[in-house]
Amino acid sequence: MVEQVADGVQLVLAPNPGPMTLDGTNTYVIDGRIVIDPGPADEGHLATVAALGDIELILVTHSHFDHTEGVSRLVELTGAQSRGPGGIR
Repeated sequence: MVEQVADGVQLVLAPNPGPMTLDGTNTYVIDGRIVIDPGPADEGHLATVAALGDIELILVTHSHFDHTEGVSRLVELTGAQSRGPGGIR
């Protein structure tokens, strides 16, 4: 699911509902260039995120698995740099 939440900001809800993630991890795409919290390593979710623009930067707000698991794959799909806790790529 992709939802426009503000000018230039899209929310992609990851398909990982649970007690800690509620309906799923929120992945944000800003101006089609910056991804915040890529979410789980779910191919469909990451393909949707990658298709929303020319992704250049992936930011991770904290090191919980539901926010970081998809970082490596999204880097592969987009060639983007990533930054976050623990010096993620």
